[in-house]
Amino acid sequence: MVSARGPGARKRVGQAILHHYFRFAAWLFGLELQLQGPIPPGGSLIVANHHSYFDIVALAAATPCLFLSKAEVSRWPLIGPGAVAAGIAFVKRDSMRSRKAAMEAIHDRLRSGFTMVNFPTGTTCRSDETLRFRPGLFNSVAGTAVTLAPVSLRYEDGAADWVGDATFLGHLIQLAGRPRLRVRVVFHQTLNAADFEGPRLRERCEALVNEAPAFPLAD
Repeated sequence: MVSARGPGARKRVGQAILHHYFRFAAWLFGLELQLQGPIPPGGSLIVANHHSYFDIVALAAATPCLFLSKAEVSRWPLIGPGAVAAGIAFVKRDSMRSRKAAMEAIHDRLRSGFTMVNFPTGTTCRSDETLRFRPGLFNSVAGTAVTLAPVSLRYEDGAADWVGDATFLGHLIQLAGRPRLRVRVVFHQTLNAADFEGPRLRERCEALVNEAPAFPLAD
C-alpha cells in the first residue's frame, strides 16, 4: 500500500500544483489554447516538438503531467519556481550519469501512472523548421508497455519562438506586451511502444508530430 505521505503522493500533489500553476500562467500571458484530439490517459509518455518555453506552459495547462527538463530550467523566472515545486526531474545533458538517472526517473513515474512529457529534439527551433528526434528515449521505451502520445504544438505566428541569442527574460517581456498568443495543441493517436523497435518508433512519432497542419485556424 502506498503511503499518503510517500514519494508517490508528493508527486501527485506536485503534478496538481504544476497543472494549476501553468493554467494561471497561460491566463496571465494571454496564451489561448486550441486543443485537438483526445487527451492521453494517465501514465502516457508525451513526445512533442519544441519551439518555446511556452510549450511547457501549454502542455501542463492542457493536462496534468510531469516533465523531464534540462537543469537550467530550474533557474528560469515564471517557469522555474513551478517546476521545482512540482518535483520536475532535471537532467544535465552533458552528463551520462545524469541522463541515465533521468531515464530511470521517466520509467519509474510512468509505471506509477504519471503522464510524462519529453521534447526529443533536445532544443528549440523556429516554427517554420523541424528537427530530428534524438533516438535515446525511443530506444529506451521500445518493446515495453509504455504508451507513447505524440503531440504537435503549432503557434499562430513565430513570436513565441525562443531561438538564437534571445535572452529568456527579454523574450518573455516582449511576449507579455501582446494581448493574445494562440497555440494549437494536437494530441495524436497513441502508440504502444511494445509494437515497435526504437528506430521505427522514433520515425513514427516524428512523422505524426511534424505533419500536423499549422495555423491559421478559424475563430
